[in-house]
Amino acid sequence: MWAAIGLAAALATSRSAGAADGIRPRSLVVWTDAPCMTIVERDADPVVAIDYSISFEDTDHTGDEVDTGRRHQMIGFCRQHSPQSPLPTWLTQADVDDAASVALVDPADVDPEDILDLGTTWQDCTTRIIADDERRPITEAAAAQDVLWDTTGLARGGWAVEGYTWDPVFNQWVPRGGVVAVFDDAGADDNPPVAAISTGELTIYEDEVALVEGCVVATDGATFTASWAETVPGPDQVWTAFLEDEAVVGTTFAIDFSPPEQIVGGPANIRVEVVDAGGQSYVAYMREAVIVLPGSGTGCADSGGGFLGDPGCDATSSGTSSAIDTTSTADTGESSGATAEDLQNDPTCGCTHETPRAPWLLVPLLGLVRRRR
Repeated sequence: MWAAIGLAAALATSRSAGAADGIRPRSLVVWTDAPCMTIVERDADPVVAIDYSISFEDTDHTGDEVDTGRRHQMIGFCRQHSPQSPLPTWLTQADVDDAASVALVDPADVDPEDILDLGTTWQDCTTRIIADDERRPITEAAAAQDVLWDTTGLARGGWAVEGYTWDPVFNQWVPRGGVVAVFDDAGADDNPPVAAISTGELTIYEDEVALVEGCVVATDGATFTASWAETVPGPDQVWTAFLEDEAVVGTTFAIDFSPPEQIVGGPANIRVEVVDAGGQSYVAYMREAVIVLPGSGTGCADSGGGFLGDPGCDATSSGTSSAIDTTSTADTGESSGATAEDLQNDPTCGCTHETPRAPWLLVPLLGLVRRRR
């Protein structure tokens, strides 16, 4: 889906694309399984390793391309975005000029809001994990090398990572799953909240209940609100809460979503906003859509084998409304926030990840926070 969104955005902003280059397949960044939450505790080590692979090797430049094309790059963002609002397909004006130099695009067709570093809401919310002049060739050998991300100097809080294919004019983004929580001290009581939704695309019938799961780190007193929005033309969405001001307890959540009538027969997006007692907030978006089919789910035994299959076969929800589905930090029955240090002993996470090949790096696991030296 993300490849289709990227291609559509590129077509919309590059109407004068050179025909000689053609709409050939682009090799995208392929993310290896990432944990829902990666904790970086900078007073222990500010560097984290990020693994990725590629769709296919792609190095055969032709004379009608940008010399530096067919490259991969990773970029961090201080917030997440709805699938309804894709990122700009160009990073800099220099990139546009490079594409124009080989007649791939007319700069007049590229508006400032089509360029990440110009005229967008992302100007003060991005960091290059791989610099523009260090974009990697699309080879297995390059992808085999960890991307080492030094988080020194970044604002504390949640950072989303996306992979960028620089191959004008059809540059494309692929979001990495999960979120990277960057703290100086994971136990500080003024750390901002961080959250991610781990559930992928869901298909259900209108009388079924979807289970939306994810992870969260927040200080005591934090609450969360879950909302849905129709996928409508254009970037603007109207969000309607279906669970409000629930206390954050533990480090994972599981929320039941009963689809409203407005989205039956189509897709919708879901987000979760966490707000702490001091007013700091973070919004996590479900990366894929919830698709709601009209009619009634019958379960696997009675399934007629429709072309989409029966989503009831994969149903895991109890059908009852739930808030944060985790263990509490105390047995008193009172709610408490989930700090990064709670992750060390949380048995409910269910996230797994390989230890980075470089032993001096942080282990990016939900449930494993590097101890202080």
